[in-house]
Amino acid sequence: MKISTDCFTWEGTRQQLRAQMIALIPTNPDDETLLRLAAVALDCHPLDLVLDP
Repeated sequence: MKISTDCFTWEGTRQQLRAQMIALIPTNPDDETLLRLAAVALDCHPLDLVLDP
């Protein structure tokens, strides 16, 4: 399986691709990064999300 953008290409099994994607997530993201990641996962805009610490 291969997933490509205009800048990157990931290739491997589903498990390998999942591990590669997870490795891209920072260990301790700041609030802005966390909201951007959540927005991508939830298919919405970061401004649609409310962070309630």
